[in-house]
Amino acid sequence: MKSLICTLSETKKAYDEFMSRFEQKMLIISNKIF
Repeated sequence: MKSLICTLSETKKAYDEFMSRFEQKMLIISNKIF
């Protein structure tokens, strides 16, 4: 059970990192467009 929780927290960390990078990319792209 503990390993499952560790895996979930790692996945959430990676997901949050991916989403923040994705948002930065979208901001850069929208700044170039407008």
